[in-house]
Amino acid sequence: MADCLFCKIVEGTIPSTKVFEDEFVLAFRDIEPQAPQHIIIIPKEHFKMAVNLKGRSFLTLMDFTPEEIGGLLELAAKLKAEKKQGIPHRIHAGKNIYLHGGTIAIATGDDAIHADAFLEISGSIIDVVKRYEGMEATDIRITGGVTVLNSTEDGINAAGGHDTVSLGNGRPGDRFSGSTAKLEICGGILFINAYGDGIDANGTIEISGGTTLISGPTNNGNGSLDYDSKCSVTGGVLVVCGAAGMAQNVSEATQGALMVNTTAQPADTTIALCDAAGTAIVMFTAPKTFNNVVISAPGILEGET
Repeated sequence: MADCLFCKIVEGTIPSTKVFEDEFVLAFRDIEPQAPQHIIIIPKEHFKMAVNLKGRSFLTLMDFTPEEIGGLLELAAKLKAEKKQGIPHRIHAGKNIYLHGGTIAIATGDDAIHADAFLEISGSIIDVVKRYEGMEATDIRITGGVTVLNSTEDGINAAGGHDTVSLGNGRPGDRFSGSTAKLEICGGILFINAYGDGIDANGTIEISGGTTLISGPTNNGNGSLDYDSKCSVTGGVLVVCGAAGMAQNVSEATQGALMVNTTAQPADTTIALCDAAGTAIVMFTAPKTFNNVVISAPGILEGET
């Protein structure tokens, strides 16, 4: 496109300091870096990655072909292997993010997926192997797909706010919103392995479907579920385990829900909830130690054992 700055950089009519280039992608250093290593990665073909669609910003991987997505992921892996510290191997938007398909792998020292306003995941396969926080936005909706989050801090943070560069101590300089944030889980499979809060909502959590499995913190300074207003469950399967110190149960449910404190259980302990006939209703092997369990599932009946 003639008036596109990035197209001119790809063509070479505007000079750049290239870090990597192949058939599909180009990486170059930002001329006004906001971090010690600020590198921009773009597809070589012009795409409308951020457009104004009925008044809202829009970002979707559906704009990319599998080859271009593969090129971007391959580039991220190459830069990581070269130990280029500070490169943001992540997905970030100043307003909204929509992930409606594709396979995504992320390794970063910052938030893996951050939207200042709204994040929606439907049909994507997302594997976050290493990051500070997994997902962050003011409002988050998960309707499908498979999402695996491994985090040194919170797995999901429904708080939002403006995401700035890292403060240099491993903690991003985010400015968060108030207590009106919301996380909705309507479908899909979500697995969280977090050392901070498993899910942290500065507002509400609403679960109506899907399977949500959380291995939360091993210390009492964080909670596997951490919410301000309410955590409602009207469908789906929820299994949560972690430290008991700040543990919260669901606040309301239209299906069976329970919270149990146990003696300290070692990593790789299998949690199984069975009905009176011995048939497992839910089963989950926790990757870390725990002494608190929260379970909600359709097969839990009041008055049954």
